Amino acid sequence: NGLVASLVPLLEENEDDEVLAHVVGALAECCVDPANRAVLRINNGLPKL
Repeated sequence: NGLVASLVPLLEENEDDEVLAHVVGALAECCVDPANRAVLRINNGLPKL
């Protein structure tokens, strides 16, 4: 999913707590789908969370 792949870099690039809260929330919603969980792992998103 392109959305998950585009959200992961925002975890590293932003220090604004509000932005991070929204990104984490969006990733949580996306990762209800197992395919998106795989995309999160492939894009090294778990350590950033």
